[in-house]
Amino acid sequence: TVRSPVYSEVQMSKLQPIGCDKVLNSGVQEDFCGVCNGNGSTANKVTDTLTGSGNFGYHTVTVVPAGARNVRVAEATATSFIYLALQSGGQAILNGGFRVRSTSSFSAAGNVFQYVRNSAEESVFTSGPLQQPLTVQ
Repeated sequence: TVRSPVYSEVQMSKLQPIGCDKVLNSGVQEDFCGVCNGNGSTANKVTDTLTGSGNFGYHTVTVVPAGARNVRVAEATATSFIYLALQSGGQAILNGGFRVRSTSSFSAAGNVFQYVRNSAEESVFTSGPLQQPLTVQ
């Protein structure tokens, strides 16, 4: 008896991208605001600044609403004695309880954040969309 070898043919197909319109190879992408095939015109840039607080502790600068995308919060001027803090759902997610985090990525409130703190800059970024409002302090 002669045994013939068993061959298995696996065809590797090239992965093809699906656009945000759910069409294969369309090339359609979300804009900065998260609009499929948008042009960025619906984005609403918000800038708030805390000035003249003078009191020790945490002070609310602004509340970023749920659904916001490409959220970046940064110091206008680098300082060594003021630290950025974030809360979501009443819980401190960054630099709460008078404890300062070092540069890192972290997950909180349904998002991944990148936090940078050094002598030249302090900032935090998430691409979003935010799952919950974010209180900036």
